Amino acid sequence: MLALDFFFVSSPLVFEPVFDNSLRRAVLCTTIACVLSLPWLRLPRIPWSVAVFLAFAFASCFWSINQAFTVHFSGLYVVLAVLGVVVACNVETRALTHGVMLGAAVVVVTSIYAFWAKMPGAAVPPGSSGYLAGVGTNRNILAYAMIIAFALAVSFVPRSRALRAGWTAALLLIVSGIILAESATGIAALAALSAIALVLGARDHLASLGRQPGRRYWLGIGAMLTTLSAVSIGWYESLHRDIQRDLSITGRVQIWEAAWSASAMRVRVIGDGWGSVWPHPWRPAPPNGAFDEIVLRVGHTVAHGHNSAMDLVPELGVVGVGLFALVYLQTVARALRQRRGLTTPAARERGRLGILGVAGLLLAGVTEPISVVPLGFFVAVLIAAHLYPGRTAQSPRSVDAQVS
Repeated sequence: MLALDFFFVSSPLVFEPVFDNSLRRAVLCTTIACVLSLPWLRLPRIPWSVAVFLAFAFASCFWSINQAFTVHFSGLYVVLAVLGVVVACNVETRALTHGVMLGAAVVVVTSIYAFWAKMPGAAVPPGSSGYLAGVGTNRNILAYAMIIAFALAVSFVPRSRALRAGWTAALLLIVSGIILAESATGIAALAALSAIALVLGARDHLASLGRQPGRRYWLGIGAMLTTLSAVSIGWYESLHRDIQRDLSITGRVQIWEAAWSASAMRVRVIGDGWGSVWPHPWRPAPPNGAFDEIVLRVGHTVAHGHNSAMDLVPELGVVGVGLFALVYLQTVARALRQRRGLTTPAARERGRLGILGVAGLLLAGVTEPISVVPLGFFVAVLIAAHLYPGRTAQSPRSVDAQVS
């Protein structure tokens, strides 16, 4: 069921142009899983950082330039948060990673099918880079969905050969999605996440043997990081030669500058109201002067801020950015606490999940508004709630089998 949640929340516009309908299907899938596992169902506990951010988002309706729209927009993310918390509190770490992996594989397979069937929006427009736009009708959407999934996928490697074969196949599909999207951010994120995963995995292997990292460990880590850095730089240089990528990140720096400079001091602090400025495809804001000013400064129409922080600034200001950052900080803090001292293998797995999950969200958020994108917000809450206190081991007859 989690795989279907991931697919629907990724907003497969090729099959369903209205995101609300996709979200209803995700809620239905989770409801079915909850009903089937009712005897073992755990009550959800929302992390305080998520609750504080949503409270501020709702409060912004009092100074919003479109109060009714801010209330509706905030309500959408409450549904996403509840969905993520319910799932996170009722699955094991391995089931969570497997479910997200399978969901990403579904996104890639259906994207290839949509391209083959010549469905509108599935192919990259002529003259643009990349080969596959994906079910989200945009290659950048496909890329950030795969980055998020890859981060969770490499946090846990199955032990049995059969499961490892399936894990490898799903991982190859995820990587192929990034390659077909021809995403520079995606390739750089793959290198960075692979390095983090190898560092954490090697450290946990030594911990399982009761040993501390020695000289060979640190030399190996250094060699690995050097190799990955060289590969990622080489790939970026090839992209620059072939499709003219530059340090403006395809014009995104100019968008960030426009979003910041178009905001008055008060707006920079608390914003114009969540959801009231950007014409996001899943819930476009009505025409407004704040967006018109950003477009005037950019020189062409944009759909969002192309960055997790700069997408929030016009709507929730730096206060909103700081409150959302607390979600990541709380998750990382609890992940590090899980890995501190003499921990169990399950605790180390949860720690890896938290660290890699936040790293994936941060890397994808450099060029895309992951803090606001439904899939990014859903996964952020999913990880935060999974590491939240009060969550204990599940019964063997839990919903693991249903979510993955």
